Amino acid sequence: MSSTAAIPTMMEGDFGRAVRVRVVADGEPVTLVGATTRQIILRRISPAGVTTRTLTAAFVTDGSDGLLSATPADATVLTPAGAWEIQARVAGTGFDWRTDWAPFAVKA
Repeated sequence: MSSTAAIPTMMEGDFGRAVRVRVVADGEPVTLVGATTRQIILRRISPAGVTTRTLTAAFVTDGSDGLLSATPADATVLTPAGAWEIQARVAGTGFDWRTDWAPFAVKA
């Protein structure tokens, strides 16, 4: 399972702007209607270690289009600047799916 991310240009400490992910399989959106757990996970791997942030996501529409959205709530979420990765996780009765990691940048 993979994802396509719609990430605006993010600056270190940026918050209040939505990050969107579309969950796809074989190039087609995956219906997420039965998902009761919806998360967008952000991580940064550096020589100092791994920084992970998990955001609670919501459907952009009704979930049938595979779209999830989450908004960083404060300035600590996208810190420090550098290369980050994004992943969607959705789970419900009988399934727990994670997309492949996709890269994005947080600018200083």
